[in-house]
Amino acid sequence: AINNNNNNMTSQGDWTGYIGMLAVRESYRRKGIGKALVRQVLQRMKSMNCTSATLETEVTNVTAQKLYQTCFGFVREELLVRYYLNWNDAYRLRLWFHDVKMTNRRRLEKDRNLPGEPVVSKS
Repeated sequence: AINNNNNNMTSQGDWTGYIGMLAVRESYRRKGIGKALVRQVLQRMKSMNCTSATLETEVTNVTAQKLYQTCFGFVREELLVRYYLNWNDAYRLRLWFHDVKMTNRRRLEKDRNLPGEPVVSKS
């Protein structure tokens, strides 16, 4: 569920996690399994310093949209016309990990202070 190739790096050099597919057998649905799986995947992405997570879901899959948007805070980023092999449209959803983004920004600022340059500290 986590893909760390160069296609998942934003223009700011931040890493984006990607959920390729998540499915729960019909007889096990509505028991919190999907929610628990998503929660685990998102925590793993955060631990790998991803600043956001993306996924695609079929426009007709209202249940999945409700899970991602209502329970986890994903937002619709883009409509993908004829995205699937059956020519159905999809929404690309994204969740920003603001706490990870701030930590990565501080680390980047610290790394920019090269040896020999004064490091300004706030006392």
